[in-house]
Amino acid sequence: MASWNIDLASARSVVNRTAEEAANLADAAKSLQDAAEGAQAAARSAVVGDALKAAYEQYAALLIANARSRAETACSSLHQALDAYRDADLEMAARAQANAAEVG
Repeated sequence: MASWNIDLASARSVVNRTAEEAANLADAAKSLQDAAEGAQAAARSAVVGDALKAAYEQYAALLIANARSRAETACSSLHQALDAYRDADLEMAARAQANAAEVG
């Protein structure tokens, strides 16, 4: 039988830091968007400018949004899993205490 010993405070700290980094992806997306718009404006060719804009909108922005969404989903799921672990631990401790009271 598998034995688990998870430090909930440490695990939650890691998950929370990961969630914060995922939230920072919005800032990165904005910076990249600004850079793409600047490059588009600096391009001496409308074709090049449009290609830069499309590269951001149709590729980079989608990748960043997808990464952020996946990270947020993973963090939320991990918090749920940690809650379930904690609840099961409490239930198991209560059951063990009740069994010990019956024996004692």
